[in-house]
Amino acid sequence: CTSSAMNSLDTFGGGGSPRNAPAESSLLSKTASGARSDDNTDQALAPPPSPFEDADVYGAFRHVLTKLWLLWELALLGEPTMVVAPTPSDSSGAVAALLSLVAPLPCALDFRPYFTIHDPIFASLAATPPGASPPGMIVGVTNLFFLRAVPTWPNVLSVGFNISNTEKTASSTQTSKPLGARLRSFTSAPIRALRLARGQSRGPQHLLHEPMHCVWSTHEPTIKPDTATLNRLEEVDVDNNTRAYNSAVLRRHFAELTANFLAPFGPYIRGKLPQPGLNPFTSPPRLKPFDSAEFLKDLEARGPGSFLRRRVRPNWIELYRKFLGSPTFAYWFERRTAAAERSQLSAWRRARAVTDISEFLPQMSE
Repeated sequence: CTSSAMNSLDTFGGGGSPRNAPAESSLLSKTASGARSDDNTDQALAPPPSPFEDADVYGAFRHVLTKLWLLWELALLGEPTMVVAPTPSDSSGAVAALLSLVAPLPCALDFRPYFTIHDPIFASLAATPPGASPPGMIVGVTNLFFLRAVPTWPNVLSVGFNISNTEKTASSTQTSKPLGARLRSFTSAPIRALRLARGQSRGPQHLLHEPMHCVWSTHEPTIKPDTATLNRLEEVDVDNNTRAYNSAVLRRHFAELTANFLAPFGPYIRGKLPQPGLNPFTSPPRLKPFDSAEFLKDLEARGPGSFLRRRVRPNWIELYRKFLGSPTFAYWFERRTAAAERSQLSAWRRARAVTDISEFLPQMSE
């Protein structure tokens, strides 16, 4: 489970030797409330734990690790995403792992880990007009007929298939290198590069002829893959502890990425505590009003925080603009502002309980 894996991050390794795996900050809690943030965000930025926080991220996406940052953006924005896998277990695990990338954000999407043609909404999806995008949802499928029925699906992820003997041979020759280095060199291997290029150019329909691990997406990514995180991953043979370690490293990185992405919203979801000299018997002030246009203008002028600055491409503000229009933002922001208002009201009530009302009676009307 996540807790045991995270507790062993600093002691992982053979013979009990220390092997530190820092993620630019101290170890995050499972809800990422301890994630280092450039804007000193408080607990209001940490929603309740995600139901998929223990998902096996590494096991589900070990063949597409360099695409994890693209998948994080797709989950963050609620983009329509189809996960194609050989078995219901593989598809369900990949959908859960995909949603866990944005933890601790609450899930506001329609997600179906194992979607079949018998689902009531299949007919409406199959009737999607050419050129139109399906609704924002994440589905896991095993029937390749979906690729024919809904050819306009903008984001398709293929995972879980058995790799060919050629790929196994190429992979086995590089086991002495760090995993991050192998990922880069293995991707550039001539045979694999040609196969990937052919599959990418043909689109998801290529899966009808040949299984492969790939991500097809119309989304232009903003976040660059973090090579430092990839280099922390260990080669997995049959050691389940290593697999759990890798998943914990990835979850910790993406929890910190999510927390820092949300940091600019802190002033809008933070209540004002009663200050000395203020009358706590009046109504608490309202939270800072949120205006999306003003928020984007101010954020673009300030620029991203230091954590994001070295990880984003020049189009980074577009990611915030799309996020503001996503169902995830509306659901999260409503819950966090409501929680901040409750916390603020509770603080003012406690202040009233320890304040001598006679001091403020002359200032109060009947």
